[in-house]
Amino acid sequence: VSQLLTLARLDPEEEPLPELRHANVLLETRETLAKLSPLAAERQQQLLLNADDQADWTMEEEPGAIETLVQNLVGNAIQHSPEQSTITVTLEAAVLSITLMVDDQGPGIPVHERSRVVERFQRAGPGAGAGLGLSIVERLVKRHEGLLRLEDAPGNGLRIRAVLARDALTQRHAKE
Repeated sequence: VSQLLTLARLDPEEEPLPELRHANVLLETRETLAKLSPLAAERQQQLLLNADDQADWTMEEEPGAIETLVQNLVGNAIQHSPEQSTITVTLEAAVLSITLMVDDQGPGIPVHERSRVVERFQRAGPGAGAGLGLSIVERLVKRHEGLLRLEDAPGNGLRIRAVLARDALTQRHAKE
């Protein structure tokens, strides 16, 4: 129900962004990973965060967007990765954007299915869920003038890369 409400709030895509706020992506990512760590511990999985503590992690965000992105991406990785595996979250700061990457050690998603799994009610493989998480992620990334890519993780598994504009409102006005 929560996922449906979130998706409905993000619909339609043409809606203007609500009032944005300054966010510290590294701090919000750490807090969200702390909330998810008991779920990973149940499956004897390890959550790793790679980020430069000295980098500038500020950006303008729709309130709750970073938490929702991390929760959906890492939650999927926990669900689809085997027990005793590692899920790695990497943050990269650039001048105009911040990149969030989540690598898991699950079965991955075949290349021909990757565009389909970001559609509503679509899932890859068995497991719980309504197939809304990646659809929500894609919508949030677009609302932040970003780019979402599903790739092969190093070794095995899936890498999801979300590149977010530091100032989505400025980027949006520049396009108009």
